[in-house]
Amino acid sequence: MTESGEIPRLSAKAETAEVVAAIETAGCVVVENLVGADVMDALVGDLTPAFDDRWLGVDDFAGYRTKRVSGLMARSPTARHLALNPLVLEAAETLLEPHCKAIQLHVTHAVGIGPGEIAQVMHRDDGLWEMAHPKPQLSLHCMWAMTDFTAENGGTRMVPGSHLWPIDREPRDHEIRSTVMARGSVAFYDGRTRHGGGANHSGAPRIGMILGYLVGWLRQEENQYLSAPPEIAKTFPDRLQRLIGYDLHGEHLGWIDAGNPHRLLEDDPEEQSRVF
Repeated sequence: MTESGEIPRLSAKAETAEVVAAIETAGCVVVENLVGADVMDALVGDLTPAFDDRWLGVDDFAGYRTKRVSGLMARSPTARHLALNPLVLEAAETLLEPHCKAIQLHVTHAVGIGPGEIAQVMHRDDGLWEMAHPKPQLSLHCMWAMTDFTAENGGTRMVPGSHLWPIDREPRDHEIRSTVMARGSVAFYDGRTRHGGGANHSGAPRIGMILGYLVGWLRQEENQYLSAPPEIAKTFPDRLQRLIGYDLHGEHLGWIDAGNPHRLLEDDPEEQSRVF
């Protein structure tokens, strides 16, 4: 845990090693103003139609005044660009690839917490995978601020250091910190870090985009292949195609018809793509 118990903060000029060190120590870090307001404007423009048609949550976890939009790789060119951000990818690879041969993008989720929303229950994202605890770091999540995040408007609550806690250790109120950051900033957090959306006591929505990265041998939270089927994924950059799962993990994991699934996106798949 950080000495002060606060969420570490770095500038957009931070090196990958600094981001990784902060995550390893505190389980979370904010990189301020990593992209400009114009990028967030474009992202908001991409996703506003989907938000306008979206339903509200129906329970304490999903919220009652919160809208959630997924399938972002198919919906948003800007989200695709941000998924390939060099600092984000380098940090994810550094932290996760000791436990796998390649990382994958496993969840894409934009969350609009409306005025009057209650605080979400604190949780760990790696609770999705039923494995003995303590476990190695299996996932890294990035919350991009599409609007300013404040304590008042529901900035994501995090518990620095909780990624190293026993499984049954619950946070005390004084250990919880609100993520405060300007739009265009990004908060990284280990999948083992306790966190949750904050209550929105302001008069406007707090909107953020979650992009989650995962070791390549675990099942993704969001079914990326149905969210971005081949006819859509063909339009993506090669790196993103492979990142969402159109690739083998190692030599044999994830093949289709004895070949690399990337062949589904190729105009002229070659014989050497066969794995047996």
